[in-house]
Amino acid sequence: MRQKYLYLEHYHGEKFNSAKKVNPKQRHFVIGSSRVSDLRLLGKNVAGVQAVVEHRPPFWYLVGCGNESDVIYNDQVVHEMKIEGGESVTIGEHSVKFYLSDPQKKLFSTETESTKELNSHQVLVVREGDIVETLFLNPGEAYKFHFDGEEHVLPAPPNKEWKFKQFGKYLVQQRLAHKPSDEDRQKPSLKLITGDLKTAGVSLFAFFAVFVSIGLLKPNKTDKKSNRYVQMVYDAKMMQELREEAEQVNQQRFVASEKQQKKTEDVTPEKEYVAKVVKNIRAKGLSKLVGRIAARAAKDAINIKALNQLSQDTARQRQQALSSADLFGKKLKVSDKKFKARKLASIGSLKAQSGAKGAKLSKGKVAAGEVGIVEEEIMLDGGLDREVIAAYIRSKLGEIRYCYERQLASNSDLHGKIMVKFTIGSSGKVNAKRVANTTLKNAIVEGCILRRIAAWKFPNPKGGVEVDVSYPFLFKSVN
Repeated sequence: MRQKYLYLEHYHGEKFNSAKKVNPKQRHFVIGSSRVSDLRLLGKNVAGVQAVVEHRPPFWYLVGCGNESDVIYNDQVVHEMKIEGGESVTIGEHSVKFYLSDPQKKLFSTETESTKELNSHQVLVVREGDIVETLFLNPGEAYKFHFDGEEHVLPAPPNKEWKFKQFGKYLVQQRLAHKPSDEDRQKPSLKLITGDLKTAGVSLFAFFAVFVSIGLLKPNKTDKKSNRYVQMVYDAKMMQELREEAEQVNQQRFVASEKQQKKTEDVTPEKEYVAKVVKNIRAKGLSKLVGRIAARAAKDAINIKALNQLSQDTARQRQQALSSADLFGKKLKVSDKKFKARKLASIGSLKAQSGAKGAKLSKGKVAAGEVGIVEEEIMLDGGLDREVIAAYIRSKLGEIRYCYERQLASNSDLHGKIMVKFTIGSSGKVNAKRVANTTLKNAIVEGCILRRIAAWKFPNPKGGVEVDVSYPFLFKSVN
């Protein structure tokens, strides 16, 4: 694909200042206030190197690299932008327009068409702004264009106005035009030099004569070092220095990134990790979540403390009841029937000793525990209200406590939390159940709880849908 030149138009406010043509072979085209900039913009808030135009075949790009002010396109700051053609960017009080073809260039002039004979059918084939074919046919001859395996017959237009026809990426232009004959080409006319051109030539010659006269009369005492422009003309070394200076300016935009990279290397992995964690917390709003967790932990602590006090009171009442009861050697009346205790096997931590006249009960350690519920972690999805499920489970806490206290007698340090997930069917029965998470880590207790939950019968859900429940149980010994 043929490389395209880039054309720039520079405006200060509404006033046109200059136009530039950028060769694709040029490495960088610098825009800024520096003396060595390719397009120099004077005024406030314009950096020495404000922007750089780069050619990365086959496209052109605009890179903003100024610190004094931003490069604005469509009310947005430009860091890097692909140039499509027709863009206009703003830098301070200046504006720069970009074109991929010369906006001032006209391929054909119509100034003298009206006075000449329209003796041919002119055809142009353009592909993406580039002319790929041009030819002259007879005035009435049709043009045949082949596209996608088909032949399209385009008749000659009736006048000199352009007629357009689009075929994919190809644009076919047609008109009637004047084709110069061989004789016209061999007879150049001096009339091409108009009166205005003659006047301009005379003025230019007069100015050149005056300039030469002043140069001859002035003493030859020019110091190359004192006159920069004379040095630029006569000193090739000076031109080389200017080129090197321009190259250094082009590389300044990479210095900031290198310094930033060096600072990044000085940061230790630990500091970088901490900074990244803090940034993620701020970005995702985790600080609010941490506050909620802290508040819930404080509430759990209060609930556990109250639960411990209640459990201690219950255990104390059980101890008093056991110490005051004389179960052996006396007759007990149950449902109008009399029984006498002879032997009592050990149950839990109660120990029975057999004697000649009966059995005596010795005081031992009582396995007492309590079960709590962390209400903030209760989750459900379905057709039953939270309070209905909570009320039913509270009525079954005795079964859950039994599973815990049965193992607490042999392991006094047993404590923790179990998160149970189960599904309530349309009939209210539990269809599925499992332990989702546990810190108790006792398979016997967990299996016992799942067997109890499998036998539960909840109220029928609304609409006959299934209800997914996640319920946390908190276990703690009160001994």
